[in-house]
Amino acid sequence: MKRAWCGAMVALAATAAGGQAQSGRPAEVPLPNWVRSAVAKDDGTVIQSAPAEGASRRGTVKRGTRLSVEERVRAPGCPQDRWLRLQSSAYVCEAHVEFSRLSPMGANLAWPLPGSVLPLTYGVVQVDGSRRFAHPSDYEADQFLDTLGKSFTVVTIGRESYGGVSFHRTRGGHWILSDVLSEPEPSTFVGVTLRQRSLPLAWVIVPSARVYAAPGRSPGTGRQPYREVLSLRPESGSGEWVTLLDGGRMRARDLRVATASPRPSGVGPEERWVDVNLSQQTLVAYEGDRPVYATLISSGRPRKDLRTPTGEFRLWVKLAHQDMDDLEREDVESNYAVEGVPWVQFFKGAYGFHAAFWHDDFGQPRSHGCINLSPRDARWLFDFTAPTLPRGWYAILPVEEDPGTLVRIREP
Repeated sequence: MKRAWCGAMVALAATAAGGQAQSGRPAEVPLPNWVRSAVAKDDGTVIQSAPAEGASRRGTVKRGTRLSVEERVRAPGCPQDRWLRLQSSAYVCEAHVEFSRLSPMGANLAWPLPGSVLPLTYGVVQVDGSRRFAHPSDYEADQFLDTLGKSFTVVTIGRESYGGVSFHRTRGGHWILSDVLSEPEPSTFVGVTLRQRSLPLAWVIVPSARVYAAPGRSPGTGRQPYREVLSLRPESGSGEWVTLLDGGRMRARDLRVATASPRPSGVGPEERWVDVNLSQQTLVAYEGDRPVYATLISSGRPRKDLRTPTGEFRLWVKLAHQDMDDLEREDVESNYAVEGVPWVQFFKGAYGFHAAFWHDDFGQPRSHGCINLSPRDARWLFDFTAPTLPRGWYAILPVEEDPGTLVRIREP
């Protein structure tokens, strides 16, 4: 998906390259001896990269997270000029937290729920024009807040019966008839860890792909099933045919092939980076020159306004989950709106990686411009890239000493 400009992201984007830290080291102010952590008062408490008004944002934190405090400093831009340093380039205004005697603790907001590949629970609207209520009692009075389109997806936090009618409660505190919602069935597809396998690799993308002894009209020697992972010979080539490690030949059109790619200039010999091949709809993650993971993606559709941009970028923000929609567009046949899209990593404006739990068509372009990954792959990549999301944080932005992972997107 693309166009994820909800309020939280706009704020992050507007301040990602904000003001710099004031010159000189701020004066330290002693903390009470009993303080072991600082508790975020509000949901989305802002963490800044420096103790200064207008400093760039470092991230946002869930309400109730107990943050580790390294020191307390005096600097303008906060009531009583008091800031808390949480870690390198991470400060919070003391007015936004409360001191605690308890040890630091925060939820892993990017962790899947038990028995699920997703970190949240969702309801997918099945009936166009389904109503959203402020309270279940408004159902009988026929008083509703708004209506939702078919396939709109909401984050749900519970289910209750009211007057014999079942409702789902949403994360936003609203209510929707349970009968008009269904649970998504996310893909269980997952990529390949390259410990005992090497590139090039291929995935079968047709229901059944024939294997030949030689190109042309030679009799088939067998078939490979959908999504089978195949090892190829290094000299396999990029024409109409590819050669399997055992010597068999297959038509390239039946496969998606992941190949090794040279390390971009400016990437260190041990530094992690990500290579995306749009023509093959593949992603390979690297540590220096060594590929460590390969998988299938779904990039933007070939329409001009939906294509995924090519080039080299660095991640500019990572979010545990993010609402996405195109409700402002009037030039489309139908709009989409999905709450809580998981494992979001933006690399250019509103273009980024994220989990797609609404389809299982990886290996084919079908997004609005973002790079769709299966939930298991999106989580793996989120954990692989920098900066790392601390526990209790919704979002984190890079800083000079902790830059975002480099992403190369190409269409060879």
